[in-house]
Amino acid sequence: MFFRSLGTMDLIALIVVFTLMICEKKNCEELDTLGNLIIAIGGLILAISSHKKNNEVGVEASILIQRKLDHLDEQIRHLVEKKP
Repeated sequence: MFFRSLGTMDLIALIVVFTLMICEKKNCEELDTLGNLIIAIGGLILAISSHKKNNEVGVEASILIQRKLDHLDEQIRHLVEKKP
Protein backbone atom coordinates (compact mmCIF):
# COMPACT_ATOMS: atom_id res chain seq x y z
CA MET A 1 0.00 0.00 0.00
CA PHE A 2 1.22 3.50 -0.84
CA PHE A 3 0.84 4.88 2.70
CA ARG A 4 3.11 2.22 4.22
CA SER A 5 6.05 3.49 2.17
CA LEU A 6 5.66 7.04 3.51
CA GLY A 7 7.62 8.31 6.47
CA THR A 8 5.88 9.91 9.44
CA MET A 9 6.57 13.49 8.33
CA ASP A 10 5.50 12.72 4.75
CA LEU A 11 2.24 11.27 5.99
CA ILE A 12 1.57 14.30 8.21
CA ALA A 13 2.28 16.67 5.31
CA LEU A 14 -0.04 14.68 3.04
CA ILE A 15 -2.81 14.80 5.65
CA VAL A 16 -2.41 18.57 6.09
CA VAL A 17 -2.56 19.21 2.33
CA PHE A 18 -5.53 16.86 1.95
CA THR A 19 -7.35 18.58 4.84
CA LEU A 20 -6.76 22.06 3.40
CA MET A 21 -8.01 20.94 -0.02
CA ILE A 22 -11.19 19.47 1.47
CA CYS A 23 -11.91 22.45 3.73
CA GLU A 24 -11.20 25.19 1.20
CA LYS A 25 -14.78 25.94 0.05
CA LYS A 26 -16.86 24.45 2.87
CA ASN A 27 -19.00 26.36 5.36
CA CYS A 28 -19.01 25.66 9.11
CA GLU A 29 -21.95 23.27 8.96
CA GLU A 30 -20.37 21.21 6.19
CA LEU A 31 -17.05 21.14 8.07
CA ASP A 32 -18.80 19.94 11.24
CA THR A 33 -20.52 17.16 9.31
CA LEU A 34 -17.30 16.16 7.57
CA GLY A 35 -15.38 16.20 10.85
CA ASN A 36 -17.97 14.01 12.53
CA LEU A 37 -17.86 11.59 9.59
CA ILE A 38 -14.07 11.33 9.81
CA ILE A 39 -14.24 10.77 13.58
CA ALA A 40 -16.87 8.05 13.09
CA ILE A 41 -14.72 6.32 10.47
CA GLY A 42 -11.71 6.52 12.78
CA GLY A 43 -13.73 5.05 15.64
CA LEU A 44 -14.87 2.16 13.47
CA ILE A 45 -11.31 1.50 12.30
CA LEU A 46 -10.12 1.41 15.93
CA ALA A 47 -12.95 -0.96 16.88
CA ILE A 48 -12.13 -3.29 13.99
CA SER A 49 -8.44 -3.21 14.91
CA SER A 50 -9.23 -4.08 18.51
CA HIS A 51 -11.51 -6.92 17.40
CA LYS A 52 -8.80 -8.33 15.11
CA LYS A 53 -6.22 -8.16 17.90
CA ASN A 54 -8.57 -10.01 20.25
CA ASN A 55 -9.22 -12.67 17.60
CA GLU A 56 -5.49 -13.11 16.98
CA VAL A 57 -4.85 -13.52 20.70
CA GLY A 58 -7.76 -15.96 20.90
CA VAL A 59 -6.42 -18.03 18.02
CA GLU A 60 -2.92 -18.08 19.49
CA ALA A 61 -4.31 -19.13 22.88
CA SER A 62 -6.39 -21.88 21.26
CA ILE A 63 -3.33 -23.21 19.44
CA LEU A 64 -1.30 -23.17 22.65
CA ILE A 65 -4.05 -24.95 24.58
CA GLN A 66 -4.36 -27.56 21.83
CA ARG A 67 -0.59 -28.17 21.91
CA LYS A 68 -0.69 -28.61 25.68
CA LEU A 69 -3.62 -31.01 25.40
CA ASP A 70 -1.79 -33.00 22.73
CA HIS A 71 1.29 -33.14 24.96
CA LEU A 72 -0.79 -34.32 27.94
CA ASP A 73 -2.47 -36.94 25.75
CA GLU A 74 0.95 -38.19 24.67
CA GLN A 75 2.11 -38.40 28.29
CA ILE A 76 -1.03 -40.34 29.27
CA ARG A 77 -0.51 -42.81 26.43
CA HIS A 78 3.11 -43.23 27.48
CA LEU A 79 2.08 -43.91 31.09
CA VAL A 80 -0.59 -46.41 29.99
CA GLU A 81 1.96 -48.25 27.86
CA LYS A 82 4.35 -48.50 30.84
CA LYS A 83 1.65 -49.95 33.07
CA PRO A 84 2.21 -53.72 33.61
